[in-house]
Amino acid sequence: MLFVAAAGNSGSNNDTSPFYPASYTAPNLIAVAATSSTDALASFSSAGAVWNADTGSSGGTTYAANAAIQNTTTPALYQTERFGNFQYQFSVPNGNYTVNLKFAEIYFSTAGSRIFNVAIDGAQVLTNFDIISQAGAPNTAIDRSFPVTVDKQRGRMAVFRSTAHGR
Repeated sequence: MLFVAAAGNSGSNNDTSPFYPASYTAPNLIAVAATSSTDALASFSSAGAVWNADTGSSGGTTYAANAAIQNTTTPALYQTERFGNFQYQFSVPNGNYTVNLKFAEIYFSTAGSRIFNVAIDGAQVLTNFDIISQAGAPNTAIDRSFPVTVDKQRGRMAVFRSTAHGR
């Protein structure tokens, strides 16, 4: 299982003031930068590296909303988005992982407004995915999990790619 955790706590250094789960050291943990409730960048990872928000991403555009998110106990995870054509890429040790993708439609209010595909390591895992249709309403969390095998000897790395058919 691949676990992606937010690193930093409103700009704190996880190496001097551990913040969990990002401060755990495990081969299947990727600590990515987070933002505070005022969108200030968190600046340290659990490995002591300086990160920028949205580590591992390329392409697309970001958006944030302070909407109340239903169906979750961690609404902050769903209050930002990257949209358009983009990807995330991480170098992780060889092995079998579970990739957990978290979605909430925080911009549109009607089904069919944003439809997209998601591929992981070149394999399409979501086709014509419509968050509102799947979650039942806007501002409602919905998660999807996918098994992934990473084998760098075959040139594979964890790459998450989304292609949008709308905003």
